[in-house]
Parts: sequence; structure tokens; C-alpha cells
Amino acid sequence: MFPKFSRTIFYSVLTGVLLLVATCEKEKRAIRVFPRTLTEEVTDISTDGVHFHGRILTLGSDPVTDHGFVFNDNPLKTDLLHGAAISLGPIDAPGPFDAWVQTAMNASSEYYVCTYVKSKKYTVYGQAVSFLGAGSNGPFISGIYPTIGTWNDTIEIKGTNFSLLKPDNRVYFDTLTASVLTASDTSLKVKVPLLLQTKHAGIDINVFNKKARYKDNFSLFLPVIEKITPDNGFFNDTILITGKYFHPHTIYNHVLIDDHPLDIISSSTSEIKAIVPSGLSNGSLDLRVLIFDSLSAIKKQAFTNYNPSLSPVKGTFRDTLSFHGKNFQTGNITIRIDEIPAEPFYVSDTLIQTGIPDEVQKHYPEILLSVGSHIFVFDSAYEMLPPVIKSVFPDTIFFNDPVTLKGSYFNPVKTLNKVYIGNILSTVLFASQDSITVTVPPGIHLANGKTDLELQTGGFSTRWSGQLIIPQPVISEFSPDSGIVGEVLVINGENFNPVANYNQVRFGDTAINTFFSSPEYVKVIIPENSDLNSSVSVLTNGQASESKDFHLKKLEITDVSPINVYRGTTVTINGKNFCSNPETGKNTNKIFFSSDSYARKPVYFNHTELQFVIPNKLYAEGPSALSVQLGIQKVDLPGKLNMIEPWKKILTLNVSYPLNYICSKIGTKVYFGIGPYDRTLYELDLTNNTQKELTLYPGNKAFNAASFALGDTIYICNGGDFYAYYLKQNQWEKLNGNPYFPSGVISFVIGDRAYVVPGNDSVSFYEYNAQNRQWIRKKDLPGTTPKYFEPESFVINNTGYVIFNDGQLWTYDPDNDSWLEKKSCDLDYRYHMTAFSANGKGYAGFGMNGYDDYLSDLWEYDPVADQWTKKQFSPVGLAYCFSFSWEGKGYVGAGYQTSGYSNHILYQFDPLK
Repeated sequence: MFPKFSRTIFYSVLTGVLLLVATCEKEKRAIRVFPRTLTEEVTDISTDGVHFHGRILTLGSDPVTDHGFVFNDNPLKTDLLHGAAISLGPIDAPGPFDAWVQTAMNASSEYYVCTYVKSKKYTVYGQAVSFLGAGSNGPFISGIYPTIGTWNDTIEIKGTNFSLLKPDNRVYFDTLTASVLTASDTSLKVKVPLLLQTKHAGIDINVFNKKARYKDNFSLFLPVIEKITPDNGFFNDTILITGKYFHPHTIYNHVLIDDHPLDIISSSTSEIKAIVPSGLSNGSLDLRVLIFDSLSAIKKQAFTNYNPSLSPVKGTFRDTLSFHGKNFQTGNITIRIDEIPAEPFYVSDTLIQTGIPDEVQKHYPEILLSVGSHIFVFDSAYEMLPPVIKSVFPDTIFFNDPVTLKGSYFNPVKTLNKVYIGNILSTVLFASQDSITVTVPPGIHLANGKTDLELQTGGFSTRWSGQLIIPQPVISEFSPDSGIVGEVLVINGENFNPVANYNQVRFGDTAINTFFSSPEYVKVIIPENSDLNSSVSVLTNGQASESKDFHLKKLEITDVSPINVYRGTTVTINGKNFCSNPETGKNTNKIFFSSDSYARKPVYFNHTELQFVIPNKLYAEGPSALSVQLGIQKVDLPGKLNMIEPWKKILTLNVSYPLNYICSKIGTKVYFGIGPYDRTLYELDLTNNTQKELTLYPGNKAFNAASFALGDTIYICNGGDFYAYYLKQNQWEKLNGNPYFPSGVISFVIGDRAYVVPGNDSVSFYEYNAQNRQWIRKKDLPGTTPKYFEPESFVINNTGYVIFNDGQLWTYDPDNDSWLEKKSCDLDYRYHMTAFSANGKGYAGFGMNGYDDYLSDLWEYDPVADQWTKKQFSPVGLAYCFSFSWEGKGYVGAGYQTSGYSNHILYQFDPLK
């Protein structure tokens, strides 16, 4: 007995066997209707090819129409649709079959083959069998058929060692890849590439990187033009070009007429439709079909082009101009004549009309017609008619009178006509195509009283054949009949030019222009170099009129006052026939001093009186001759003026850089020097005006330092330095315990005490006692002035005075240590001024203002009357100078003078003069 599980297995197996026997018996009874085939192993694999083997097991119920092998390098594509088929044809009995296949293969690549059997109803494949390729010999091309063709034609390439698999065969026309349609080991069918652009192309094959080139080239058919329909037309017309061997793709076809490209609507290998462009020449033109810019066909004089035409061919402004043609309504229309826009007033498909613009300036204007994107240029095709002057009225003319030109082809816009009379442009009042009216311009230069006329318009210049006459000017009388240089003279007469500048009046050889004129009279200023008996003529536009009925009045002087004068004194000269013209008299009436050659100007004048001021810069003393000149007449004054001069040049200081010197006086000697560029202390002996150098200052560079003298000692206040100089010992000593002295220190002495303002906007005020060498702070400077910038000081009757640079004046009482404000001086705001006292009065002045002008004024202060008086100006403006007084006179020297030059002169001022 079998175990239970064995019994189960046994019954199962038995059941299966019984079912199998039953099935087999059933199949024996069924009829197989499709063929069966078997793929066998591949043999004889070599570089020459392979031997495929197969077997047909059964034929099926239908006759076998074909059998063979399918070959590929992809196991999934071993079917007739994808693989390379080796067809052996029909067969009528089962059994083995084989095929020796010569095909190029890649060495060591795996390939697949299977058998196939094909009947009317069925195609049956055997299983795929794989094998490794053994490689192959390189391809060889024996011939191509045909050797000439066109794009997309099928070309057969004959040879050996091709691959049955199409992708393995790479075919090139020059560098272009050709599409392989079919492949066998001896034949390839390919298409001519669409991008082939050369007439002759080499054929290359590459199979597994083994190449072959055909000995001859393949040739393309050149395009052929057979007919053009229509063979004539206008721009924008459509033409049909028929022929053969055009490119099948429109973008590679190009059509040109007379080298102008056409827009192509459509094309095929035998027809091209295109649009006629603008810009073509008139007449029969060549038409060319160009493919790829290299392959072309040309048909000589195959197309007759018609451009728009113009009519008429000549005319004038505002005439109608017509364009004749076709297709005008295909786009926007623009017309330009001589670069000027012309608006069309009529447009049809065959006609455009516009008018000639008034602004045309050329004899043969260029005309441009634009229809859409089409542009037509008509150069020298239209002639503007030149203007014709037939008459001018009147022919005797006067300035500013109207003159009328009659004729034809004038410009109707008056601003576009230029009329010249005697080469002078006139003003156009009216213009039409046959008439122009102008005014006679001034400034015409006549030859023998005649002139010509010229019209310029539209680029033309036309002269009138006749001449215009302008009457000669005539002088009838002068008003007044005698005159004075610089005054107004009226010349009466006729035919003068109404524009003043165009009348020239001559006094003898002197020519001047009038300042007012009319046709009946002119006005002039009698010139300075007129002679007493000069003839007078008026020249108007080249024509002259002369008269001798005019003469000058004689200049006379009777007296002058005052006789004793200072600089700045007003002097009155009485006489006859001075110039009283307020416009010219100041420059025409000239006063001269014998001491110089400068002409002085009057401050007041009329026919009998001249007033002038003695110049501040006139530095003279004693008698001085005076004369008056008017034109060429010059008269000396009776007697001489007595010049009183309070200022006097004492000596020339022998110093290098006399800027910001200190100055102190002890007895009859003055000690000065020690500036920013000079450390020397100088001594001046006032009794004999001699100068000598003493010693060098040992302190720091001094700028706006101050000094004072106590006994026979001079003290220097300079920044942080305080030095004493002992005259007897000729020795410097640096002192201690002093306040700091910024720039701009001032000082004065009352009794045996010195008083110092440190400067630099400081309000502090100090007293110095030389006996105990002590500084004592006193009451600060008062005042609301923020101008403690270099004030100055002087002493009168043991009272100190400080004047600020805006004129404020304060006195200091040392007994009470108090300040008292006094009358302010009216001097202009300034800096770097100077001050001194003499004869019980104070003096202040000089310096520079905010415009860097060097000032020369001097003001006197009377402490009794508390009053300021302006004194005689100095001969020169000074700043950074020093001053002192001696024996009732003031002295000012050193510093800078006008124009910034160093001043080496010491001036003396006498207050009593």
C-alpha cells in the first residue's frame, strides 16, 4: 500500500496522463491551417558574410507565397516591418532551407535572425537566433543611377559590402546626409537632399566607419525658366513663372528682376508666383530665378516694367502735377517735392494729382512718390519755370516808398520772395503769381544816382533789365547857421535817407553818421576836429550834396574863480561858446593843467560856464596854468591857479617789506619796523631826515603787533611775546606776566602808563606800569560793535581815544577808569586804517574797504566841538601803514599803496593848509 500522500500524487498523475492522451487524440483528428517554421544555428560567419539555416515544419492549409530570413541587430525588431528580409520565394514542401548572405557587419556586435513563412492569410516567424558579427570589408561604389537629377529624386547606388540594415549605411552628398530608402549588400536607394546647393556633389558612403567615395559627381539640374505670364506690368502686379527644376520649398526660391528681389506668394518645382517690386527701371528687364543664392536661371529682357510717369514736365508754384500708373490704391500715399510734403487731392488706381508747393527752391526739384512701401524718385523730371519781370513801377524811387513788380511765375507767398534793390534786401508787402510790391530799403549805394533790382524766388535769381533812379540829396540850410563842437546841428534839405545810419555828414575831412534823419532833414553832433571854416556835405547812398554856409563859433574865456585851490576844490570858468549838450558836453569840454597831460571833465557846463573839481590825484603845489579845449580850439586861462597842497613827500624809507610796521616816537626820533617780513628796528632822526638800522627783534614773527614808548624804552606787544628795547644799552629783554596779544593790538600812552587792547575782537583792556612791570585789567571796551578788528587810537590832552573801523569813537579817562562815547565819524567801513593826533586834534583814515580798494581819505576830530571834518585827500591810498605826529604835523608812511605795491614814501600832512 502507498502512503496517503503518495496515493494522492498517483491519482493526480494518472488523471493528467489520461487528459493528455485524450488531447493528443483530438489533435490528430484536427487539421493544422497555418505553416510552422524553425530557425537553426548560424554558420560560416566571416568577413564575407554569414550562412543562415531554417526549416519549414508544416506548410499549413494555404500555399506558401514566400519564405526566408529576417535580419536585425535588435531582437525586438526581427520582423518584416523592421528588419532586413532575405526573401527566398514560394515553396511547396516542408523541409530545410538556407541562404548565404553577404552583408556588412560590425565586428563582435550581436545580431539576430529568424525564419519566416508567409501564406495568403498568415505570416509565421521562427524563434530568433543570435550570433556575433565577424566584421566586414569596406564598402565599394561601382555606380550611381541616374547621375543627374533634382531635389527629392531617388538615386540608386550600386556596389558591394553595404549593410542590409539601412541605418548602418550613411550616405552623403558632399556634407549633406541623404535619406536611405532601401538597402541590400549591393544596392542602396537614397533621396537627393533638399538642402543641396551645389551643382556638382560628391557621393560618400560610411559603413561602420569604413568609407567609400564615388569616382564621379552627382549633378543637379539647373532651374529652367520657360514662360512669364504676364510678361509686362507695374509694381504690385502678380506674375507667374513656369519652368522646371525649381526648389519644392518656397523659402529657397528667389526671383529677381533687374537685381530687385520679388516677394514670392507660392512656388512648386514648376511654378512660382511673385509680386512685381518698385524701384525697377522702365523697359525690358532681365528676370532671374535664384535657388540657394547659387543656382540660377536667367531670362534676358523677359519682363517689361512700367513705372509711374509725370505730367506736365514743367510749371510753377501751385500748378497741378499728375502721376500716371497703376495700383496706386494699394497703400498709403506720400509725396515730397524738393523735400517738401505735397498733399494729394485726387487718387484713383491709375492717377494721383497734387499741387507744386510754394516752398520749392530748386530749378529741377527731386520728386518722391511713396505708395505703401514702394518708393519712386523722379530726378530732373520736372522743371520749375523761372520768374519773369516785365515791368517795375515807378522807376524813380524814394526810400520807404512802395515799388511794384509785374510779371509771371512769381511765388504767391510774400515771405518766399526776396527782392534786392541795389543789393539791399527790401521788405515784401504783397505777392501773387504775377505781382510783387516792396518798399525801397535804406542803405542803397548808387552809381551815378541809379541802381538795379533783383528778384530771388524758388531757387531762381532774376534781374530787371531797366534801372531805378533815386534823386540826389540837396542841402538848403543849417539850423543854427553856426555852431559849437559837441552840439546838435540840423541840416535841412530833401532826398535824405530816412534811416540815420545811411546818411554820412562830412565836416571837411571828418565823416560822421547822423543820429536822426528824415527825407527833409538830418541831425548830427558837430565833431571835435571840425575846422572853423570847414565845408559841410551830406552823403546819402553814394550821392553827395555840399555847402559852405556853416562855420564854428569861437571859444572864449573871461575869468576863473577861486584862484587859491586844493585838490577837491570846485573851480568855475566863465566864458563863451562852451558845449552845453548834456549828452556830449562832459567829454567835449576838456580842462588841462600844465603839470600833466590828462584831460579833466567838467561837473557842470553850459554855454558860458564850466565847473570842474581839482583831481585828488593831482599832486602839485604852487602856481599852475590852466587851459580849456573844445574841438581843435584851445584857450589858456588868464592868470594861474595857486595850488595849496597839505601833503608833502618827506623822504624814501630804506626798508625791504614795509608792511604792518610798529612805530613809536621818543623826542625827535621815530622807531619803526618789525613787521611780518622784516625783524629790523629802524631809527629816523626828524631833525635831518636820516635813517639807520638799530638791531633785530628777537621775538616771533610780528603781524599787526603794537608798540609804545615809556621813557627811553620801547615795548613790543606781539602774540605771547612782550619785549622791551633799551635805547641806551641797545639791548632787548623779554618780559613776563603779560596778557596774550592776538593780531590787531592797539596801544596808547597817557603820562607814565601805557594802555593796550589785545586785539582780534577782544574787549579786554589793560594798563601797564613800567615801574613795577605790572599789568592791570581795566574796564572793558564798550560799544555794540562786533568790529574790534584792528581799531586805532590817539591821545589828546591826556585822554585816550579809540576809533573803530565803522567810525564809532570812545574816550578813556584813566583817573576814573571810565569810557565815554563821542561823535562817530562818517568814514566808510574799513580795516587796516591808521590814526594820530596833532595840534590838539585827532586824525583817522586810510585803510581798505571790502572791495580791496586802497583809501586815501583823512578825517579830523575836534574834541571841543565833538565834530568830525573831512580833510584833504592824500595823493595815494594806503593800508597797513604807520603814523605819528611832530611839531604840529602828521606823518604817514610804509604799508601798501594802490594796486598792492609796497609804499616806501613817508608823507607829511600839514593840518594848517
